[in-house]
Amino acid sequence: MRATPTLMWLALSSLAACDGGAKEPCADGTYEDTTGACLVISDCAPGTSVTAEPTETSDRLCAACAPGSFSVSANTATCTPHTTCAAGSSASVPSASANRVCTPCAAGSYSTTENATSCLTHRACGADEMVGTAGTSTTDATCVPLEWSVQIGSPGNDAVLSLAVSPFNADVVALVRTDAGLALRRFDARAAERWTRPLGLAVTTGRVFVLDDDRIVLVGAASTQLTTDPLVGSPDVYIARFDADGTQREVVTFGTAGYEIVGGVDVDAAGNLYVVGSTTDTFAGATSAGGQDAFIARFTASLVPRGVWQVGTAGADLFYDLDVGAVDDVVAVGYTDGALPGFTAAGGSDVLVARVVDGVITQSHQLGGPGQDSAVAVARDANGRVAYGGSVAGYALPGQTAQGAEDLVFVQLGSDFLPTGHQQLGTTADDSYLDVGMVQVASFVGVRTSF
Repeated sequence: MRATPTLMWLALSSLAACDGGAKEPCADGTYEDTTGACLVISDCAPGTSVTAEPTETSDRLCAACAPGSFSVSANTATCTPHTTCAAGSSASVPSASANRVCTPCAAGSYSTTENATSCLTHRACGADEMVGTAGTSTTDATCVPLEWSVQIGSPGNDAVLSLAVSPFNADVVALVRTDAGLALRRFDARAAERWTRPLGLAVTTGRVFVLDDDRIVLVGAASTQLTTDPLVGSPDVYIARFDADGTQREVVTFGTAGYEIVGGVDVDAAGNLYVVGSTTDTFAGATSAGGQDAFIARFTASLVPRGVWQVGTAGADLFYDLDVGAVDDVVAVGYTDGALPGFTAAGGSDVLVARVVDGVITQSHQLGGPGQDSAVAVARDANGRVAYGGSVAGYALPGQTAQGAEDLVFVQLGSDFLPTGHQQLGTTADDSYLDVGMVQVASFVGVRTSF
C-alpha cells in the first residue's frame, strides 16, 4: 500500500529530531538527578566520612563519625578513633572533627585515669606530717604522721654527728657529741630511748652504721690510744663493734705514720667487714701508688684484720663509700686528682669509681671538669650495675646544664662500667648527695642540699 504524503512527513520529522537533539552529559563534579538536571556533587564535611562515592547519576553519601572517632578533612574515607591519653597526662575534649590532645602532667601534679580532663596537684603534707611516698605523674603523694622528734642535749654544747636506721627493726642509732665526749644513743620507733653508751673524750668524731644483722659499727679517726696497741700515727682509724643492746665487743685501731681519713663501711655475705678511706703513707704489707692513696681495709666479723689494699694514682685519691659483693669484691667511690689507666685528669679533682677484686682495680670510671668533683655514695645491684651520687663544680654532664657552683650528679654504669644514664640537678647554692640505693636499675635516696 502506498503511504500518504502526510504520514511520510511525520516520519522524516521524527528522525531529524532524534539525530540533531541528543542531551549533553553532566560536567565533571556534577551528577544527573532523576529529573535530568545536573547537580553539584556534595562534599562530606569534617566530622563525617564517605559511605558511597558519587556516580553519573547519584550524589556522594556521608555519615557522621561514630562516637569516639573523628575526621578533620573533607571526604574522609573512614573516621579515626580518638587518641587515648594515658594516666599521667591531661586530655582536651575531643569532637567529631577534632582529636583528643594529650599534655603530660606538670611537675607537682598527677592524673590516675585515662583521658583525665585535668591533672591534680600533689598533696601537701601538713605541719604534723611528713612525706611517706613522693608523688609521681600517675600517683599522689602520701603523708604519714610525723611520728616523733627528740631533743638530745646537755647544759653544754651538743651535736648529732651521725645517724643510722636499723634495717632489722627501724630503730634509730645516733652518735652524739657533748662536752663530756661522744656517746651512742638508740631510740625505738616511738622515740623511746633504749640505751646510751658513753664513749668518752678519747674519740672525737666518727660515723655510725647499723648492719643487716643489727650489729652496730662505729668508725672514725682517733688521736688518742684506745686499745693496748699504740697509735701508729695521728690520727689513726678506729673501728668499734657493738651488739644491738649497746654492749661493746671489739675495738681496733690501724694506720700509718701519716694521716688517715675514714669513709664508709660495708659487709659481705660471710660477715667480713670492709672500711674505706685514704692515707698519706703506706700500710704494712701494701704498696703506695704515689701521693695520697685510697685504701680498703678488711676484717673478719669479729674485727680480726685481714689486710689492707692500697690503690690509686700518682696524685691524691680517696674512697668515701663502698658496696661489697662477693668476698673481696668491692666497688668504691671517691675522688682523684690523678689519672686512672685509660683516663685523663680533667683538672681539680675528678669522680673516682673503681671495682677492686683481691686488691687489684679490675674496672674503673673517671669523670669531671676543671673544678672539684667527687662521688660520695654508691650502690650495686645483683647484675653488677652501679649507681653513684656525688657532685661536680662548674661542670655540666652531656645534655645537662650546670645549675650553680656545685651540683648534684647521679650516674648509672652498666656492668661493663660504661655510663648508661645520668642526671644533674641543683640550686644556685652548693649541693651534694648523701646516699644512694638500688631500685631495679638504680635510684637515689637521702639527698642533701643547701638552698
